Amino acid sequence: MSGLPLDKLAQREVFGPLGMTQTMYRPRASLKPRIVPSGMWRGHPVPGDVNDQNAVAMGGVAGHAGVFSTAMDLARFATVWLRSGTGPSGQWVRPETMGRFLVKGPHTGSRLLGWDTPEIDPAAEEPSVFGSLISEAGTDIPVSPEPSSGSTRRGTCS
Repeated sequence: MSGLPLDKLAQREVFGPLGMTQTMYRPRASLKPRIVPSGMWRGHPVPGDVNDQNAVAMGGVAGHAGVFSTAMDLARFATVWLRSGTGPSGQWVRPETMGRFLVKGPHTGSRLLGWDTPEIDPAAEEPSVFGSLISEAGTDIPVSPEPSSGSTRRGTCS
């Protein structure tokens, strides 16, 4: 639809506007020492190379695998969700659009659009905690829209 490859589109529409300067597909070799390994090969850690074979077949860029990031950038991303779509340069996505990603359907179970939720209260219309297993390597972003006791921020991410 955009005419751009997914990695370029993600950079232009998501990573760039949210100030996620350390988030990318196919990280360059100079960054690999800073990246948590996504697997092991012949007894050696493999950082910065996607380990999902479907993503490998697509050149390391896929909608379901291949993004590498840092804790700081993941915190930036989670903060945008806690602020109803407001990023560092203002409104990134309308709050109504953000809310649609968190609506449970009759057959969704714990999976929402781009997020997973623990089944704390299956009857609840909105999750009290949501997060996403970003990769098989275990990058997780637990986000709670409920304020922590004593917190001055709206919600928490850990």
